[in-house]
Amino acid sequence: MDAAKTEQPPTIRLTDYQAPAYLVDRVALEFELGEPVTHVHSRIAIRRNPARQGTNKGGQLPLVLDGDAVKLTSVAVDGRVLTPTEYLLTDKSLTIPTVPDQCVVEIGTDIRPAENTQLMGLYEIGRHTSELQSHH
Repeated sequence: MDAAKTEQPPTIRLTDYQAPAYLVDRVALEFELGEPVTHVHSRIAIRRNPARQGTNKGGQLPLVLDGDAVKLTSVAVDGRVLTPTEYLLTDKSLTIPTVPDQCVVEIGTDIRPAENTQLMGLYEIGRHTSELQSHH
């Protein structure tokens, strides 16, 4: 059986909740639909959340963005392309340790909708119809 289908999400209790480090003011998404790969370019305007306390070594909270089953192709902050040493990429998230209090983060990713069996994000329904569905 596929581990992705049987894996249970972690339980998050109200006592464990923390306000987000950054607030999102605007999101723009561009999709270049293709088969088998779809390219997604996101442009996210963020600002530091004044209600969130705490910092990292650089005096800021890191920006952490969740992502699953995506291939990162580019990362930029305020138009400056970041090198791989300026962020941490795992199977589940992208972390940028230092960002300005207010900025625009641009991320390029490649996804494979036909391989997405979680019915979240962009996935293909009806293999022969080439119909794509987005769920959030």
